[in-house]
Amino acid sequence: MNIAMFLIGGLILLSFPFIVLEKSKKVKQKNIEEAKKKFNLFLICMIPVPIIAFIFLWFGFKAFM
Repeated sequence: MNIAMFLIGGLILLSFPFIVLEKSKKVKQKNIEEAKKKFNLFLICMIPVPIIAFIFLWFGFKAFM
């Protein structure tokens, strides 16, 4: 179970920048104020994702200790 938490946390942490980058490319293509507001809301909502990933990594890493 701890190994699965470690792997899931690593996957979330590694995929997070790519998700944000892909979303930012779509906003640049539209270049609309509404799209920029939605992107800012998206970023605010995504704040806890890396924190959750680090928690999964921490508990998963404890399995190896």
